[in-house]
Amino acid sequence: MQPSLPALSSLPARLRGLRRSTVALASAAACAVGLLAAPVASANPGGKDLVVFGDSFASNPTLPADHYIAGTAPNSGSRVPVTGSGGCPQDRENWPRVAAGILDVSLADYSCNGTGRVPYVDLTNSVSNAVANGDLGPSTSKVAIMYGGLDVLQWIDTGTHVAGIAGVLPSGYHATIAEVRRQVQAAAPNAEIVMAGYPELGAGDNVCPINVTPNQPAPLMLPGIAAVESGLQSSIRSAADANGIRFVDMKALTAGHGTCAAPDSQRYVAGIYDQTSDHNMKLHPTLEGSRAMGRIMADNLR
Repeated sequence: MQPSLPALSSLPARLRGLRRSTVALASAAACAVGLLAAPVASANPGGKDLVVFGDSFASNPTLPADHYIAGTAPNSGSRVPVTGSGGCPQDRENWPRVAAGILDVSLADYSCNGTGRVPYVDLTNSVSNAVANGDLGPSTSKVAIMYGGLDVLQWIDTGTHVAGIAGVLPSGYHATIAEVRRQVQAAAPNAEIVMAGYPELGAGDNVCPINVTPNQPAPLMLPGIAAVESGLQSSIRSAADANGIRFVDMKALTAGHGTCAAPDSQRYVAGIYDQTSDHNMKLHPTLEGSRAMGRIMADNLR
């Protein structure tokens, strides 16, 4: 006996049902593909309020005890670093975080130890990363930069300022800052860029590399160090001025708080062997120095 065939009269209904099922399946598939293909919305699509770029004077993290610039205070190395926006270790109370906390704004901190060892590339790559990560964008209102202490191009400029021939030679440091300005303006057209110099290191030509007696720093005269410090500030100011960027003279604003400051609680930069100030790295901001710079930067970023 042959199997019976479905009645011809029922075929149109069956075809209509099959068509409806196919359309429903296709619609579901399209929705699924759309969800997979759609870009994931950034948590901060317009960027952070404040974005910071800089070197170790901004990041200021704890380092392992055997590192050559690790701090020498009894409690150096005890603080657990946090991870910055660019993936670098930073102190939880570095000046960018202190400033952002005072201002009550969102922060993307791309400061990192070693920024500037590769001139031009290190800093411009940091800015590119901030753009790619969605941290630097149309909603960003301030960009703060503390940079140049490791950049050989900047030190060439410092030399010209010390020698009194600034502006005679083309400046690679100026060109670096010009490119950063271009990058920032392209990604965050509403943002103001602010450049900060470095805090005071010495008292005139006196520095205090060794501090072991509480509240009694031991000055050591290094002829010419004051001229170098002034040249450094002038170099950074010149780069800012050349690019229409506001400059914060951190050296002047921290006067009297260098390595020779007393009492110890007023020392904003640690010595080389410094047993009397809380700090993470030699010749870098003390913990109080980072807090003070954060307050200064907050006042200048309002």
